[in-house]
Amino acid sequence: MQKFQLVAPNGAAVVPDVRSVTSGEALLVVTELPGPLDGEAEFTLALDGERQPVGVVLRDYRERRLLQGVQADYSYTGRVRSDASGPFTQMLAEPDASSKPVAVLRNGDEVDLLRDDRPGWYQIRLRIVGQTTQFSVVGWVERWLVDNRDVPEPTVFSGILGKTPTDGAVRCGTRFSSSVYGSVERPDGSGIGGAVVRVTSSDGRNSFTQRTRSDGTYTVGGLGCTTWIVELIEVPGLAGFKANAVTVRNLNGGQYTAAEVRFHQQP
Repeated sequence: MQKFQLVAPNGAAVVPDVRSVTSGEALLVVTELPGPLDGEAEFTLALDGERQPVGVVLRDYRERRLLQGVQADYSYTGRVRSDASGPFTQMLAEPDASSKPVAVLRNGDEVDLLRDDRPGWYQIRLRIVGQTTQFSVVGWVERWLVDNRDVPEPTVFSGILGKTPTDGAVRCGTRFSSSVYGSVERPDGSGIGGAVVRVTSSDGRNSFTQRTRSDGTYTVGGLGCTTWIVELIEVPGLAGFKANAVTVRNLNGGQYTAAEVRFHQQP
């Protein structure tokens, strides 16, 4: 049988295991290298000590990819945030969302996929990134952040405007005693305590936040005559969620003027 070798540019030779040889084809398995590849390296095939005009590229990664899932629209997941340079996520030391961050990742970064044997995770190595100090850093990231597929669905709360009693005897601008009240609810209607609701005037000059009581209810009082925007901004135990804002237009400052706004979690 012919002796096969793979010769590196520096002359170092690798002797592969020969698994099979057929007409015009050989199956070779490389079990040991003269040094780390750090990506890929091209070797020349030698038969019985004579180099052949055949190049063989050895890689220490499975695939090379560009990150596609680091998008601002996915901020509800809690895994994508934004800074002055745009959306980013973090490469982690272990395939665990609570493990130590080791690098910053952004859309378009080129990475080598090293392992895919952990469900939902890739072990990757950075190749081309905005920060040169991160080159060749190895860590873990959720697959959807690389592939932009099977992105986690957000928890959705529907903001609903309910009762809007108005005290017609009060002239707009003379009092500041109106209120917004309501609740934050699970799909079964039970209240979520500790959620945070924000009520902001349409001109942005006045803003009030209120944490829901243990039964999920809240009340924001002392409101005057203007249009108010009601938002759900925090829910205990949820890293990210979506909730539509509710516009309240009936408040005129009267004590008996109020607007009911509920945020109901969708099944």
